[in-house]
This record gives sequence, structure tokens and C-alpha cells, in this order.
Amino acid sequence: MKIKKLQMSVGILVLLVIFVCGCNEQKDNDSKENDNGETSGNEFRMNTSQLYNDIDVQTDYDTFMTMNYKSMDEGDRLIFMDTISSIRFLNDVDATEITFRITVGETGWKAITFFFTGNITSSYKISDFVRITLTIKHVTMSDVQGMDVDIEIFDEAWESEEYYRSHMTTLTGGSYPMPIDIIEKI
Repeated sequence: MKIKKLQMSVGILVLLVIFVCGCNEQKDNDSKENDNGETSGNEFRMNTSQLYNDIDVQTDYDTFMTMNYKSMDEGDRLIFMDTISSIRFLNDVDATEITFRITVGETGWKAITFFFTGNITSSYKISDFVRITLTIKHVTMSDVQGMDVDIEIFDEAWESEEYYRSHMTTLTGGSYPMPIDIIEKI
């Protein structure tokens, strides 16, 4: 049972790496309206450091885990912009892994990783400056290997609770590879 909870914690921590967030660089307080006239939330612009620092994780590694953004809520839009640190195609899951790193101290680093559908390594490379447009989604799940999970993630990387539960210990940590139309070079 402890191994399963450890696997679940590792899966959630992988999600944290994928969905890391930070302090807002720019916030648009004017809510946007979609085609139905509904409010869609605020817009935030962040780089890797800001995105990373915005995550708030609470867990006892046994019964509960929460991962929320400090400055964003469900429906808010995140415009993530930074330089690609590494990129590789993962044949086993038919997804491209793109990582953005920040240096910590003299020898350390932290990273944010996103997964995109298919092989886009011919379109993007290390040192490309990109923009990724994302929407915040709030998800709660009960009894995920014994834990209650309350997380804010990217809507574009969420398929379903069933998908998350069956893929949480894979390379993508339960996230669904995102569509390529949300990333662009700038």
C-alpha cells in the first residue's frame, strides 16, 4: 500500500512539474467574454520562474493532496512565454516533451515540462522562444490510491478522471498531450 501511495505521490509530483505556475508578470483584470457572453476569467502572462513560483502544494502523502495556483483560478487564461531548454519525442506515448528550465543557485535547476500531441521536433528546437496559451481547470477526485486530490491544472492537458487514474504513473504523469495549436514561436 505504501508503494502505491508513493507511486501516486510521484505521479502527482510529475503533474506539478508539468503544470507548474508562478507570480503574475502581467494581469488583465478585465474579464473576457466568450461567444456565449460568459465571463472567461483573467489573463496572466508568466515565464518559467514566475510559473514555477505560483504553485502551492499541500499534502500529507497519505490521505490528501492539493495543488493550486496562488494567483490564478479556474477559467483564467495563462500566456506562458519562455525559451525551450530541451525537447524530445516520446515514441511510447506519441507525444513531444518540451522542457523549460530555470537556474537555482550555482548548480541547481528547476523545470516546467509540457507534453504535445505527436512529433513536433522538426518545428521546434532548443533556444526557440515560444508562447503557450492555456486555461486553468479545477479538478477534484476521491480515492486516488487512497488520497483525495484537489488540483488546478491546464484544461488543454485534461482528458478525464479515468485517463488520469490510468496514466498517472506514466511519462506524462496523467496529463493528456496538448494540441499543437496552443504553442507558437514568437
